Amino acid sequence: MSFKHTLNNTLEYLIKKWGTNINQLHKHKGIPLSTLKRLRLNKENNPTLASLAPIAKYFSVSLDQLIGREALPKKNNKQLSGLTLPLIHWKDILNTPRNRCYLAFSSLLIRDITLNENSYGLVIKDNNTNNFLAGSLLVIDPSLKGRNRDFIIIHKKGISKPQLMQKIIYENKVYLKNLNNESEIIKFSDLYKILGAVIQIRMNYKKSKFYVNVEDKKSNGATKY
Repeated sequence: MSFKHTLNNTLEYLIKKWGTNINQLHKHKGIPLSTLKRLRLNKENNPTLASLAPIAKYFSVSLDQLIGREALPKKNNKQLSGLTLPLIHWKDILNTPRNRCYLAFSSLLIRDITLNENSYGLVIKDNNTNNFLAGSLLVIDPSLKGRNRDFIIIHKKGISKPQLMQKIIYENKVYLKNLNNESEIIKFSDLYKILGAVIQIRMNYKKSKFYVNVEDKKSNGATKY
């Protein structure tokens, strides 16, 4: 950090570094927005411990580091827990820089797992992909290549948009199962590149057009949301 170590500068730096904002901080730590705005903009403030402690915990720093008495760690924390990650479009996977600006994307909160710093989210857009409902959220770790039967993101040379496939290992050879056509098994070759593995799947059944409301007697099967 090359700026003066004041609370407001440190907070501004951490917000940008971790790809979050004061609204997320307010939502997940319960700190009043008015307090966060004052801490962020006014270097002449006298915050309480009750305000500082949850902020320090959120960013995984000490109180002394937060208020500028100690320098922040020089090395980036490679694992993010309880913070936001970008939700990107499938067409943007190849163009997303390694050190992307998280604020350029919509964000979602992941509280229950530890994430690689370059992880991102994808949404299944339709029901043509077996195993997943439309609207399912996939959390991708680009540092992982996947194990046997893991779902992975694959890019084939000459194809603009990566796709979701299942990795199959049989007799020490790697194959790819097409989830749009499960009878199609492709032998892995230099034409394909693994861009990451699915580490979490979230399904919101009520947002799926195939969600069935069993209590709705008038429903003939599917209820759209």
